[in-house]
Amino acid sequence: MLLMLGACAKKESFVIFSTARAQGSIQAPDDCFKQGSCGGFPALKNIYGRETLPKLIVDLGNWSADTPAGRLTKGSDVLEMMNAFPYSAAAPGITDINLPAKDFDRLADNAKFPLIATNLYLRNGQRQPGLPQYHIIDINGHKIGFFSVLLANPESPERQKNYARFRLEKGSFDANLAINAMKKEGAKIIVMLLSIDPKAKSDKGYYKKFLSQAKRTSLIITDDPEVKKTFRSGNTWIIPAGKGNKKVERTEISFSRESGKISSINSKTIDIDPLRYKEDQELHNIAVRYQISEKKHFSKKIGTLRSPLPLKASGMYPMANFSADCIRRWARTNASLMPLSEPASPFSSTTVRLQDLYSSFPKDSSIVFVKIRGENLIDSIRQLPKDSFTVSGLKLYYAAEGNKTAKMEKIESDAGPIKPEKIYHVSVPDSMITAENTSLLANAAEFANSKRPTREVIRWCISSKYAFTPFTERIFIKRGK
Repeated sequence: MLLMLGACAKKESFVIFSTARAQGSIQAPDDCFKQGSCGGFPALKNIYGRETLPKLIVDLGNWSADTPAGRLTKGSDVLEMMNAFPYSAAAPGITDINLPAKDFDRLADNAKFPLIATNLYLRNGQRQPGLPQYHIIDINGHKIGFFSVLLANPESPERQKNYARFRLEKGSFDANLAINAMKKEGAKIIVMLLSIDPKAKSDKGYYKKFLSQAKRTSLIITDDPEVKKTFRSGNTWIIPAGKGNKKVERTEISFSRESGKISSINSKTIDIDPLRYKEDQELHNIAVRYQISEKKHFSKKIGTLRSPLPLKASGMYPMANFSADCIRRWARTNASLMPLSEPASPFSSTTVRLQDLYSSFPKDSSIVFVKIRGENLIDSIRQLPKDSFTVSGLKLYYAAEGNKTAKMEKIESDAGPIKPEKIYHVSVPDSMITAENTSLLANAAEFANSKRPTREVIRWCISSKYAFTPFTERIFIKRGK
């Protein structure tokens, strides 16, 4: 019995809470609970506060997002919430490093916790000051080492990836440098924060391959959506982080006090339920402040239309027609093409507010300028399904017999028939150029992406009070007997 008691005394435990992918939301975005509480960070603070074992909390980044709220705050709301804990360490996500330099630097400068960037470099090969390669945390006299790997594509993890400002190097080389440094400083448990591009698909073979090159990693915490529960690869545990401010992962780690080796892991996903855990008042007040600011911002009036614009009316597509006219006006091109799928909802009122604009144009498309010969323009348009797009500056004539699919007879510009040898300037949103529809660019003499968001061009048109004719016909079908 004395031997058993001695063995138990040599084991200690601590808890790691982990979160990831807030993506511009400080509270659960889709399923707010009753009584005006929406969970998220305010409820998480109470969950964290109730823990009685030695504890720390980490995050895997992606604080910003390509959403209306995400573009407004650029991660600053998430950072303010995390600073209120404060978090023990975090890794920046792919959406964060893609922010404009001033916005990312503001996050890095204002963080009250280490922002670990092990395999992240500036494009010139230097490291950004203030972003450590690793961080060691002391828990009751025991050193726990943390490093991070940002992964753009799990299917080719060792390939270098360049972004506008940063560069991701292959993770295994930098990981071993960090592990060696932490071991020299006395860290016995090594934890890797693995942040994967939210748009990428996971490859479970990644873990076995990585760990064959970084064998001394004790634990991997990841936002990989394919990792739904804890599993083990060799001597390394792989654990899912709680995502989206709806869940948090609580991982209890028992280890040998002498060797530092992990003896057992008990990991559990906890729903961040504000009805059960209530909300921390300080963080609740921060959330309310951002809610008021967001509501005020998106309720701004951006302009007035002459009439509401439905998606479809009397066989025409007023929203898409308006968009095509708008883009042609802004781009000053001969013609414009607009996929019917670009507008997601109508402008049901003549008064258009910013929230209406984001609802009607949720895609993050941008305008592409195309120079194309007349004969190639005709050929490109012939390849497009008739009921998938509309035009501005052009008239399309189709012929159909009975219920047979209409066939294009001719195309005319506002100035008359299309001339085969003439170069025409055409503007389109890049959402129209897909893997299934490359004819326009394939036939183009020249093209360039303006990088101007389609949504911002539509906003310019609404606020400019130009007179558009969205209810005019552009596509004509002659039916035979």
